[in-house]
Amino acid sequence: MDHSVTAAVKSSFTILGNPQGKPRITHQNKFSDSVKKYWQWADKVREAATGDKETKISDPRIFGIIICAHCEMPESWAQKKRDALAGTLHQQKPDTDNIGKGIKDSLFADDKEICVDFYFKFWCHADEEPRVDVFILRMPSPL
Repeated sequence: MDHSVTAAVKSSFTILGNPQGKPRITHQNKFSDSVKKYWQWADKVREAATGDKETKISDPRIFGIIICAHCEMPESWAQKKRDALAGTLHQQKPDTDNIGKGIKDSLFADDKEICVDFYFKFWCHADEEPRVDVFILRMPSPL
């Protein structure tokens, strides 16, 4: 059954929780915890964008995506380190391209049409919830 939609796609949305990179999925690990966790994340991504966890986007006017990931700091870090890094660029795993690939594969029926993508990762501030903000770039409708 085709669960794709061309209308009612939000131009921006937020996925709450720590960003997930797409794991390498092989025949041997397709039932592993990391792959199951990714599939749950993919459901959250689709639901945030379309309102349905099974619906993927299929819209020829969409040409790009901007992803801003806000990552939670480890609890083991000292408060001084947390204060120093809050809001700064996150340069650790998961990699931005893995986060982007996971989101694009989750969202789009065919992501080859996405020709522009920008990814950013930041450390959360103390009062922020980890999340991913997604912005869809769409060609304007002809008049």
